Amino acid sequence: MGILDNIRSVFQQKKQFQTPKSSVITITHSFLPLRLKANTQDKTTLTVNLDLVSDFSAMCSLVITLQNGLSFDMTNLNRKKELRLGMLEPNTRKTVEVDIYSTVNTPANSYQIKLVANVHDNSYSKIIRSFEKVIEIRVV
Repeated sequence: MGILDNIRSVFQQKKQFQTPKSSVITITHSFLPLRLKANTQDKTTLTVNLDLVSDFSAMCSLVITLQNGLSFDMTNLNRKKELRLGMLEPNTRKTVEVDIYSTVNTPANSYQIKLVANVHDNSYSKIIRSFEKVIEIRVV
């Protein structure tokens, strides 16, 4: 029975790992400059602040999805970006800066940007909890 007890104890230790189901991530953002110019190649910097409100650390990632007309590069091909932030300590803030580009084909309008902050288990393959925020940027 010694071998079975060892195997059982390994699985019980794995179950004792606390999953961050009670963690909360608050998302705040800012743009610099506030607007993009229409029909020109222009750039703004999106600053995203993620605050982990929890009693223990958690592995987090951020997914940013842009609407058609905006891009993460000047070729207007890259519209989705996933940033793996690693382990965040309890009650800390992580700041991420991302450049957003408009092209000569971007008309004047309000464009939506979707921010999704994910809390993961031991690896990035499993999402335990997800927090979503939709923001807008004006192109004038």
